[in-house]
Amino acid sequence: MVEYGRLSVEQRVKVVLLYAELKSVAATQRRFRAVFHTRWAPSRNTILRLYRKLDAEGTLVESKLPRTAPVRSPENIAALRVALQ
Repeated sequence: MVEYGRLSVEQRVKVVLLYAELKSVAATQRRFRAVFHTRWAPSRNTILRLYRKLDAEGTLVESKLPRTAPVRSPENIAALRVALQ
């Protein structure tokens, strides 16, 4: 488990379950510290964001969007050359 930084999927699930049970950010943070034996806990914004994300999207896994390569058609190349002259 990483001490600081991104939460693992297990930690995200636990945060949401704790918040759903306790309905209190402070209590969720205290219980998170106790469960994972750590001195830090997710911030208020993180707890609420994860709770809303599960409610809206049904998942806690962060999706990475694929990076698309720029379109280099002959028309775009010609238009760029004209614009740079």
